[in-house]
Amino acid sequence: MAADPYRHGLIARLRASGEDVVWCAELFPRPHVDWAPEGEWSARQIVTHLRDVEHGVQIARIQAAVLEDNPTFPRFDAAAWRAAHRPASETYDEVVDDFAAGRRALAALLDRLDAEDWSRPVRSAAFGLSTLEAVAERAYLHTLDHIGQLLRLRRTLLAALAGEGASGP
Repeated sequence: MAADPYRHGLIARLRASGEDVVWCAELFPRPHVDWAPEGEWSARQIVTHLRDVEHGVQIARIQAAVLEDNPTFPRFDAAAWRAAHRPASETYDEVVDDFAAGRRALAALLDRLDAEDWSRPVRSAAFGLSTLEAVAERAYLHTLDHIGQLLRLRRTLLAALAGEGASGP
């Protein structure tokens, strides 16, 4: 329903960036998805974070904002959300698939919004007063940040593997 060229493009970018996350995630050798340099996140942690935010923030808040007038959202507690909504024994591939399904659902939800919906007010503890359009923009920018993080982590991993021979990091 997003006839506006900007909003239509934003939805397309969200879809494409979701595919980019999956592509980046699939580049990681499975024995090393939990590897990270000191003080940084592993590929599993990055993708889990993206998945948790996709389902627990982006989709949930946009749905609520369409159904409620002037909703206010507290800070997102990812650990609490994950404990309540996802099994502790997920595989890396399950997390990647869950993120991808969430991104498709987010894009489909945004496709159904009309011009008034995009302008609906949303208030959050983290960002203050904004609109659904701003929430979608933040979702896109957040994804881009973590795509870069995944690519840098992969480069660092490959350098570590090359430097340590077959034994790896």
